[in-house]
Amino acid sequence: MKYSEMNAHERLAFERVCNVMSEYIGGSENMLEDYPEDSEEYAIAKRHLSKPHDEMIDEIYREVMMDSNRDVLKHLRFAGEAFIRERISKRLTKWGY
Repeated sequence: MKYSEMNAHERLAFERVCNVMSEYIGGSENMLEDYPEDSEEYAIAKRHLSKPHDEMIDEIYREVMMDSNRDVLKHLRFAGEAFIRERISKRLTKWGY
C-alpha cells in the first residue's frame, strides 16, 4: 500500500511504526558500531538484531502500542493490528531483517 492510499489513521500508525523501528533497529545497529564486541551493550544489540523475523515483529508491535499516548492509540486501533504488523514486516524485510 502506498502512503498516498492510506487514510489518516493508517498514516499516523505508519509514522509511529517508522519512529519505533528507527529507535529499535537503528539504536541496536549503532550499539554494534559504538561498543567493543566483548561488551554487554554489544551482546544485547546483537541479540536484538539476531531474533527471528516474527519475534522482531511482535517486539516492535508491543513497543508501538506501549509507547503511544492516548490520542495516538485511538488512531492505532482504527488502523488495526493486521495493518501495523504488515507495515513492520515489510520494513524489516526492506531493511534486511
